[in-house]
Amino acid sequence: MPKYSFDYSIDTSGMAKISVSTVGIIFSREAIAMLNYPEKVNIGLDRSKGILGIRAADPQSNIKAFDFVTSVKKRDWIRIQSKQLVTEIAKIAKLTLGKESVPFLATMEEDEDVKFLIVELKKK
Repeated sequence: MPKYSFDYSIDTSGMAKISVSTVGIIFSREAIAMLNYPEKVNIGLDRSKGILGIRAADPQSNIKAFDFVTSVKKRDWIRIQSKQLVTEIAKIAKLTLGKESVPFLATMEEDEDVKFLIVELKKK
């Protein structure tokens, strides 16, 4: 009898993911769709909880916004380059980043009528 009983049928290709590497933060097509294809996003960090939160940017807000879905091509794959943000994510997640990206699953949550893509950076 084998020591392990692995299930090889689990496919994560259709799951919303955010990947982080030295070249930036990469959003999967599923993550982009969950945000409903906004032209700009706000990206925030809750350092104490180890959570990355992404939301569609409010055009009336003065919060730093990153370009997001600015063309049809960007509906499938987006990379945001922010060395400062990547460095903070690596600190929180306790990662040593290289060219290979580190994937994180993303979920959608709502807080005070605002929808956020939530990424848990701290491993439990």
